[in-house]
Amino acid sequence: MQATGVVRMTQPLTHPLTPPDCDLRKYPFMPLDVVRLRDSDLAALETPESCWVAVLLWCASWHQIPAASLPDDDRVLANLAGFGRIVKEWMKIRNGSLRGWIKCSDGRLYHPVIAEKANEAFKGKHVQGWKTECARIKKHNQRHETNVPTPTLEEFLSQRTVTTCPEGQPQSAPNDSNELSLVETSDVPRETLSNRKGEGEGEGHGHGQGNINPTSQQVTHDPTKFRMHLGWQPSAHVADLAKQSCVTIKPEKVPEFIAHWLTQDKTQRTQAEWDKALLQSAMYDRNRSAGVVPKSPKPSASGQRQYGNVTISL
Repeated sequence: MQATGVVRMTQPLTHPLTPPDCDLRKYPFMPLDVVRLRDSDLAALETPESCWVAVLLWCASWHQIPAASLPDDDRVLANLAGFGRIVKEWMKIRNGSLRGWIKCSDGRLYHPVIAEKANEAFKGKHVQGWKTECARIKKHNQRHETNVPTPTLEEFLSQRTVTTCPEGQPQSAPNDSNELSLVETSDVPRETLSNRKGEGEGEGHGHGQGNINPTSQQVTHDPTKFRMHLGWQPSAHVADLAKQSCVTIKPEKVPEFIAHWLTQDKTQRTQAEWDKALLQSAMYDRNRSAGVVPKSPKPSASGQRQYGNVTISL
């Protein structure tokens, strides 16, 4: 059925008001400009029932693809408006409920105000995806001491297509695999549980570094692990973690930490594990100064010492 009450234009139909891939189905909240609604012609000229159905159609369009659009079919519109299959009842208020909607070149109806809000939300979604990708690359650089550049927002948005990593797996935003494809830098592999196993796990649980179960997989050399050296420096985010834990890493703490571990020539850890060991050591110093931990703790059979709630690996 044709939407006879929608604004018709004699000139060529306008292009769709939102991108064809504008998908906001995981966004449960739709912005509502209360002033524009209160002062609109819809509120001033249409019946309360038409206004209520209009709002229902706005909400329905928010989760259509593209967002802010509706199919130009009265049978579908009647169902979305709450009339089910009773199209006759829908037709009584159709013109008022569709006030402001326009038909575009793709054959669908669009509401300019809802489209404006949808485009803002869709852009924010991609900005969040860009921030996630930049954070992932930064974490990769810190963990592996590399200098992979992060893309600008414009570069990220200009390459918003599905790409594959060297292993042939499509890359997408975490927890959003069906929504937004991310640009994957070829020399920054996606961190997975398998290649992160052992980072921050081998201490305090008696499983040794790497926490590898020899019965389930072969123990292999981890190239990311290294021995302590004179030029070592903690990662930039360690200071923030220390503040969150109410710990102060004094200027002399890092040289003392390095000097201690230089004598342990068989100890190898990843950068993240060295960072964790430094933070644990600072927590121990804080607790000892406060009299929370005993002065001479006894090491456990697993080669660790327990100071209250803090476990130090030897």
